[in-house]
Amino acid sequence: MMKIALIQDAPILGDVEATLARTQQIVRTTCGENPVDLVAFPELFIAGYLPEHWSSMPTVEDERRWLERMRCLAAESQVCTS
Repeated sequence: MMKIALIQDAPILGDVEATLARTQQIVRTTCGENPVDLVAFPELFIAGYLPEHWSSMPTVEDERRWLERMRCLAAESQVCTS
């Protein structure tokens, strides 16, 4: 049976790095307390803000960097994230 953790949390608006740090904390806590196979976050959570708050669109390089951090977190925690 697959165990899924659905996260209902708000990003730290305008601060992707802080949101990524918060994401790491959530995944580590969730996986440490009750191991799961998938941790699902709200749409656009990692971006740290909603599109209407963007003064400029993130670059492809920004997105690659964010995804690499999430990939490393998933590998370290042995969990899928979305």
